[in-house]
Formats: sequence, structure tokens, C-alpha cells
Amino acid sequence: MEFFRSLARVSQNGKWGFINTKGEVVAPCIYDSALNFSEGLAGVQQNGKCGFINTKGEVVVPCIYDGEKNFSEGLAPVKQNGKCGFINTKGEVVVPCIYDDVWDFSEGFACVEQNGKEGFINTKGDVVVPCIFDDAWGFSEGLSRVNQNGKRGFINTMGEVVVPCIYDGAGSFSEGLARVKQNGKCGFINTKGEVVVPCIYDDVWDFSEGLAYFKQNDKYGYINTKGEVVIPCIYDLAEYFSEGLARVKQNGKCSIINTKGKVIVAEYDVVLTFWSVVEL
Repeated sequence: MEFFRSLARVSQNGKWGFINTKGEVVAPCIYDSALNFSEGLAGVQQNGKCGFINTKGEVVVPCIYDGEKNFSEGLAPVKQNGKCGFINTKGEVVVPCIYDDVWDFSEGFACVEQNGKEGFINTKGDVVVPCIFDDAWGFSEGLSRVNQNGKRGFINTMGEVVVPCIYDGAGSFSEGLARVKQNGKCGFINTKGEVVVPCIYDDVWDFSEGLAYFKQNDKYGYINTKGEVVIPCIYDLAEYFSEGLARVKQNGKCSIINTKGKVIVAEYDVVLTFWSVVEL
């Protein structure tokens, strides 16, 4: 059981509700399913239809929709009669259900699908990028990765191509850099599309706190934003840095290292995090 906004989902006799940190029932277990609270509301399902309740357990949006997703940037995706749109936190329809599929808003824009192609709308429902891409992903740091004819590139919020679709794979921007893949190898580009780290690694992951872990010859290490190897490729597994520390695995044992590669906590079978117990 995990508490979100001081409330936790609980189940009884196959039904779901919510309690607070005192154990008091906030929403009785009457729902077939329930999502965690997001922006003060939680998606719930009853008799095959979905709606939303507030942190007092009061129904804000009645269960009239077919899809169950949470709010993001003040809007939630909903589905009705096979088509998708968005409602606000009052339950008012902001974007009518006219799309084949929709995704969460990110940086003021949401990806929408129509007739097998994807584009973007703003929070008013205006089309800002027409549905011309084979695939599109949410905006991150002002850019969205898109897929066209099997190759990936990036567009800005006006729909202008910033990085042409020349890569076999790409990730979202993080700390000003994005992962890209070309000819089976991986590297990084900046928001101008310039290659910062050439595609020489077997695999790479997003930057976190100025470092990214990479894979070469089945071993893991870390590079900085200049592409310099700062922690050698000696680990069997690695993870993102958080608060200056990262978990790694070597010779069957788990350790925690700092950004200089110094071992802070050594050789455990399992490493605890603030969120979960993880066996690497």
C-alpha cells in the first residue's frame, strides 16, 4: 500500500476505495477499479464506465466514459463511443471525442491520432501539428520525437522539423540531450540536432544529474554531457543517479556509488530505495 497525496487505494471484497493516513475511509470500497490521485482527482470505474472523484470521495465526474486515465496539466483523456477527447477538472468537455486515440498533455500539448497518423493539439483543442506522422511522443524540453517512414527525428511546438528523421531510434530530451541510434550503435544529440556523443555505444540511457550510463561489450559505465567516460565500463548492471548516488551490480553483488565512481555502500544482495525493494 502506497499513499499519494495522503491517500491510499484499498481493496475489499473485490472493490476499491481510499483511506487517509489515519486509516479513515475517505471513499468506500464500491468501485471496480481506481487509479491513484493526480491533480486532486482519481479515476474510478463502476459497472464498466469511468469517472472521477475528489479527495473527499465526492463524485466530480460521473461514470459515463469508457476509458480510465488520470489528469495531467488540468485535463484528462476520455473515451466515448469509440472516440477520444479531453475533459477539465470540472468535468466539462474541452476537446470533443473526435480522435481515434489521445495521450496525456505534456508542456501544454497532447498527441492525438486520426486515421492512423499522429499530431498535436493544445489545451484549447486547437490543432498545432497536423496528423501526418506515423508515431509521435510527448514534448520534452520543447521538442517531440516523431517517426516517419521508419526513421525518427524531432519537431518543435510549431511543428517545424528541428532534427530530420534519419535515426533508427531516439529517446526524449533530458538535460538538453537525447539518445539516438544509428547503424546499431547509440549516442546523443543536443536540441539543435548536433551530435554531442557519437554513436559508438551498444546502448545508452538518459542523462540524470549530468551523467548517463552506457553499455559496451555487456558491461556498464557512465559518461558526462561531453561524452567523456567518467566511470569505467566495469559493471554488470547500472542505474540512474539520484541525489548523487547510483546502484550498480558487479560479480553478483549490489553496491551504491557516487558520481566519481567511489563505492559508498558495498556488496549487498538487495539494495533498498525510498520507493521499493529492488533486486538488480
